[in-house]
Amino acid sequence: MRKFKLSLLFSLIPLIVAPAAAHAQSLAGNWRGDVLPGLPIVLHIHGKPGAYKATADSPNQGAGGMAAKVVQHGVNVTIKIAASGQFAFSGKLKGNTISGTWSQNGQTGSMKLSRMAQAAAHASKTKAHGSGLAGDWSGTVLPGLPIVVHVSGSPGQYTATADSPNQGATGIDTTIVVNGNSVTITLNTPAPFTFNGTVNGNKISGTWSQNGQTGQMTFTR
Repeated sequence: MRKFKLSLLFSLIPLIVAPAAAHAQSLAGNWRGDVLPGLPIVLHIHGKPGAYKATADSPNQGAGGMAAKVVQHGVNVTIKIAASGQFAFSGKLKGNTISGTWSQNGQTGSMKLSRMAQAAAHASKTKAHGSGLAGDWSGTVLPGLPIVVHVSGSPGQYTATADSPNQGATGIDTTIVVNGNSVTITLNTPAPFTFNGTVNGNKISGTWSQNGQTGQMTFTR
């Protein structure tokens, strides 16, 4: 009789324990966090644990719809955003917040994601998919040699021209390529001028090259 009772007890344990592990809190919804002051990220997560689909926006950089991967194991959450210099975040879920640490290009920092109301999420998404980099960007290649780049259109459909005021050159044919927060600007001249930089709000900081010469440069809008 004792053996029978023990066997029955052990056979019931999986029925008691297993369902508790299966009910992880869903992350479906919209989440917002600040990577750095003035640099928020908004995540749009759909689906259910084990089968999430997600995209990310960086509203203040005009970047929207970036591919994101979300993995959840209980309260442990990992998020990766497939932009240049892949952004990764690992944190713990507690109610409507996920607190943890982000890393990108060798940099790290603390961040807390908070679940957003639908209206606020829509506003952030609209901003991220809005004018983006459209506008006039000015930078100085060398002392006394400014360049102004005029960007029109929206993410994925940018067109641009450039002026070199002190050289009397205007309307220079220009190509702009955006991948996440990375930007490449090329002035299509006989000796092409190329700039590679990273967007941070209304600044794009990076490096220019032309005719074997290189230098640091920052465009501001």
